[in-house]
Amino acid sequence: MKKITIVMLTLLTSLWNLMAQPATGAPEPPARAAADVISVFSGAYTDLAGTDFNPNWGQGTVVSFEEIDGNNAMRYSNLNYQGTQLASAIDASLMDTLHLDLYTDDIAISAEIFLISPGAVPVEKSFSLPTEPGVWQSVDIALSEFSDVVDISNVIQFKITDTAGSTIYFDNLYFYRPAPAAGTDASLSDLQIDGVTIANFNTNTLNYFFGLEEGTTVVPTVTVTTTDENAEAVITAAAQIPDTTVIVVTAADGTTTLTYRVAFAIAFPATGAPAPPARNASDVISVFSGAYTDLSGTDFNPNWGQSTQVSFTDFDGNNTMKYANLNYQGTVLGGNVDVSLMDTLHLDMW
Repeated sequence: MKKITIVMLTLLTSLWNLMAQPATGAPEPPARAAADVISVFSGAYTDLAGTDFNPNWGQGTVVSFEEIDGNNAMRYSNLNYQGTQLASAIDASLMDTLHLDLYTDDIAISAEIFLISPGAVPVEKSFSLPTEPGVWQSVDIALSEFSDVVDISNVIQFKITDTAGSTIYFDNLYFYRPAPAAGTDASLSDLQIDGVTIANFNTNTLNYFFGLEEGTTVVPTVTVTTTDENAEAVITAAAQIPDTTVIVVTAADGTTTLTYRVAFAIAFPATGAPAPPARNASDVISVFSGAYTDLSGTDFNPNWGQSTQVSFTDFDGNNTMKYANLNYQGTVLGGNVDVSLMDTLHLDMW
C-alpha cells in the first residue's frame, strides 16, 4: 500500500508540473547586432560565458532547466530568492534596457528583480515584476530604474525574490540598446594584443587589464577593428610598463566618440614562491602548500558576494592561487582547526 501511495504521489507531482508548465516557449527576441546586446540567458543571442545560475546563497528555491516548445527555459520553484552570479563584472553602461520574459500560473505572486554591483557590502536595487497568470510576460526595464544606486558599468549579480514561494519560468534575460543610426556607431568589433584577441573582449566593454610577466619591458602592440568600417580609431600606445594604451573611436558622422583603454602591468611572477623548509607533520598545519599535506575539504572560493575571481596557476611546477579584481575573498576550512599548539601564520604573496 505504501508503494502504491508513493507512486501515485509521484504521478500527481509530475502531472502538476506538466500542468504548470507553459504550453509554448517565450516570445522570440528580435535580431540584434552583437554590439547592441549583452545576453545572460537566451537562445537567441550569444550568452556570457561562465555564469552560475544557481549559486548557493542559502535559498529555498529549486532551479531547473526545461525545454519548452524546443526552447530552453529556466524554472524557479518554491521561490523565496534566487541569485545569478556572472563570471566577472560586466559594463552595461552602453545599454539602456534590461529585458526578461517570465511565466507563472500562480495568482498570489510578488516578484522583484535586483541588479547588483560589487562592494564591501554589495550594492543592489530592485524592480517589481508585473505578472499575469497563464501568459508569458515580456518585461523591459530602463536601466535608469537602477543606475541611481547600482553601478551599471560594474554589474556582477542578479537576484529575484518572491514572498509567495511561487513557481516562475524565465527566459531571455539580456541588456540591449536600439541599433545606432547609420554613421553613429563608435564601437569596436575586435581588440587584439600582439595579434590575438584579448581574452575578455566584448564589444560593449570599454576598460581592460592585460597582465604581463615579471621582467617584461616591451609594450605589447594593440590593433583594433571598428564595428563600422568608416569609423576612425586613433591608438595612443602605452609608453612603458605599467601604462595604458588608449583607443579613441569616432563614428563616421563625428557625432559619437567612445574611449577604450587597455592597462598593462606586471600581473604574475616569473618564478614560483620560495620552497618552505622541511617540517615534521606535528609542527605544521597546512591550508594551501605543495610542500606539506593540506587540510582536506577546504573551500577556497565560497560565494560571499565578492567580485574577486579565483584561479589556480602553475609556476615552476608549483600550484599558486590567484586573486583577480580583489575586493574581498574568503576561505572556508572543511572543519574547525585547533591552532593553539602553533605560534606563527605564514603565507607567500606576490
